[in-house]
Formats: sequence, C-alpha cells, structure tokens
Amino acid sequence: MFTKHIYKFSTIIFLLALLLPGLAAAQSAEPTLASLTVEIWPEYDRPDTLVIYRAELSEDTPLPATLVLRFPPYIESMHAVAIEKDGRLITPEENALRTNSTADALEVILNTNDRKIQMEYYDPQILSKQGQDRQLDFSFAADYPVDNAIVQIQEPIESSNFTVTPAAGNKFADSNGLNYQRIDIAGLAAGDTVDLSASYSRATDIPTVELISANTPEHAADTGDVTSVEVGTNTASESGGLPIGYLLVGAGIVLLLATGGYWWWSNRTQPAPATVKTGPQQRAPRKKRRVTAADSRPKNKPAAGGGYCHQCGTALRADSKFCHVCGAARRT
Repeated sequence: MFTKHIYKFSTIIFLLALLLPGLAAAQSAEPTLASLTVEIWPEYDRPDTLVIYRAELSEDTPLPATLVLRFPPYIESMHAVAIEKDGRLITPEENALRTNSTADALEVILNTNDRKIQMEYYDPQILSKQGQDRQLDFSFAADYPVDNAIVQIQEPIESSNFTVTPAAGNKFADSNGLNYQRIDIAGLAAGDTVDLSASYSRATDIPTVELISANTPEHAADTGDVTSVEVGTNTASESGGLPIGYLLVGAGIVLLLATGGYWWWSNRTQPAPATVKTGPQQRAPRKKRRVTAADSRPKNKPAAGGGYCHQCGTALRADSKFCHVCGAARRT
C-alpha cells in the first residue's frame, strides 16, 4: 500500500516538473510588435506637435496582454489611448488603463484583448522656431521588439525646403494634398533608439487644419487624417449608426408591438369556457290532454247492427240491450 502511494506521488511530481517550465515561460514571455508606425505632425492643429503611435501585437503574443509604453517625462497626459475593434477605434475600459509619471518617463499601462492599439500625445518641446525657420528633433526607444517600424512626418501647409535626416525612402500625399515623408526601419530590438530630425521654413503660424478649412468649400469632406476615437464600446460613431436615443426608442416600440401581438394571439386561440352544470335539467311538465269518449273508442269496428254505447262508447253486440262494460241501457 505504501509503495503504491509513493508511485502516485512520484508520478504527480514528474508531471509538474514537465509542465511548470512551460507555464513559467508563457507567463514571462514579453509581447512582440508585428508593426509600429510613429506619425509626427508639426503645427497641425495647435503649436505643439502631435505624435501618434499605432502598434499591432504579433500573432504569437498571447492575449490578454499587458503593455507598458514609455513616453517623455515632460508629457503631462495622453491625448488619446484607443484599441481597434472590428475596424473601429474605441477607448479601453477604465480598469484596463492607467498611467504612472516618473522622473524618467510617463508610463502608460494597458491591458488589452485586442492586437491593434493607438496612442496620441502633444509634444511641446521637439519643435523650435526662429523666425520662419523650423527645427524638429525627435527620438524614441522601442519598449518591445518590433518586426517592422515606420516613421512618417507630415509637412505643414505653406512649408518649404522640408528635409529629413535620415533621408526618407518614400514620399506621398493624402487626399487633402498634405505631403508626408516616410522612413522604413527593418526591425527593432527592445531598447533600440530611433533619432531623426527635420528642418523647414514657414512664413505663418496658422495651424494646418485651419488652412485646410479655409481652402475647403462648406460641407466638403473632413480632413480625413484626424483620428476619431469613440468613448466606450456603446457609443455610435459619427460616420455610421444611429444615436443611442433613437435606438432605445426603436427598441421600446418593437417591445410594445411584440407584447400586443402576443396578447392578441393568446386571446384569439383561447378556448371558450365550458358550461358548468349545476344539477339535472328538469323537463317542463306536459299538459294533460283531456280524454273524450270519442278518443277512447276502439279502433275496431262494431259488429254489424251493433252500434255503440252512448255512455262509454263501447261497441255493442247486435243482440245486447245493455252495455256489457258500463251497464247503460241501449238506446233504440
């Protein structure tokens, strides 16, 4: 008996020894980013520079995942933090997001069940101005390994002599005529730093968005590049879906119609109530018919020449002088 228990205990210990290293490795595995795009928009909608991070977790990163992303320590708060769900940007749940300010960085801790995330902030320090001359110096460190990284810089409207270091490998324009310079990076290890700078001239301090609005006819399409982030998971976006108030009213009407239809159907199909008998039914008494002498006459005919008794109607024999039933004398 003792040997049998020792054998079972040894088997359990052996199985745990096989499983625990794998579980520990899974728990300690760092997330990996399949892609990271950093967009830098100087003088876009305010004097500070808008910086946008778009990241996608790799397929081998288990979900849910906890990400800790670090931004410059002088950033007081994030402008937006969102996850992409079914092609739409929404803010994460309140308990899934928190920030922590330290002397070295503003840390954003995000718990996510989705692979695509987006974060935005305004940087007040990376762009310097001296008359019409602009100088932008940007640097970031990869918090996690990145398979493919992209940095895109937007050229403000009415800027000229725009140069980027290192040199951009691709240039393109969007639907609003805004030009971009793109730098592709093959891959980054955790802790790798990316530094770039840009210089240009600009005679105005008017933000790009205001110049686009001034040059766009009324009721024309919006700028397109501005990201719309939904607050929560139940808010309908401006580009699709009805306001929540209309949806609630419509749901109430459907519920009332369904309730009324069920009530009508149940009353229509309900059988009629059965009649309850309280006792045996009594027939109305028949009227007694008065019997006359004629009614009591027999159906047989009297003997020839016999006639009938004038008293009771009995057929008389031909030779009878009295009725043999009632004794009345025979009339002649």
